[in-house]
Amino acid sequence: MTPQPNHGNSAEPRSWKRFFRRLKKHKAGVAVVSALTVLTSFVVKETLDEPAKDRLSAIEGAIRDNNEEQAGLYTQLTDINSNLLVLRDKVMEGKQMDDVQSRRMSLATENTKVLELLGQNMAHLVVLREVLSSSFNEKKAAFDEKYRMVQSVEKTGSVEALAKSVRDWQALYDESRILRGEGVKELVELQERTEARHRWYTWITYISFGLGWFVGLVSSLAGGKGVSLGK
Repeated sequence: MTPQPNHGNSAEPRSWKRFFRRLKKHKAGVAVVSALTVLTSFVVKETLDEPAKDRLSAIEGAIRDNNEEQAGLYTQLTDINSNLLVLRDKVMEGKQMDDVQSRRMSLATENTKVLELLGQNMAHLVVLREVLSSSFNEKKAAFDEKYRMVQSVEKTGSVEALAKSVRDWQALYDESRILRGEGVKELVELQERTEARHRWYTWITYISFGLGWFVGLVSSLAGGKGVSLGK
């Protein structure tokens, strides 16, 4: 019996032959595509991914800053200092403290404590302002204006004035806590969005570079194989 020709095996070399001939024919265009694909990976990395990484670094710094709480220690030290003053006056110097003096010292201590807490929140708000949106910056600017207003009218000459000062600063501190909470929430959402963009940019960079390298390699191989296949 006469063996039948294997058309399947002969068709495969012919298809590869046509493929490499086409690559060789359009080698210049393939080289341009390869170069542009590799260039895309570098453009994405330098113009999109690097800024995203810098933004992530700034966000992580702001998160670390907002996780650091030191005002609690300061308020404890303020209480200790106030008690030491009372102890000195009563025990060491034998001074008598009337109700007005006692009330005034208590209010002065509370005033100092709330100012320490407020100062810490304001420092955190400054850090948040550097990385968050313009809408948050507007809220921070409005809060700063209220702070300056309270500071300009603050009076502590009498017990009543000192009590009002404590109430005013406490109200401003409560507002700063709310604003800081909103900022931290926005910060976390910004971190999630930036991390997602960073992952996309990284994948685009890897795929573009790998595709460009592969196209360039195939184009080079086609140049050599086209000659041998054409014989």
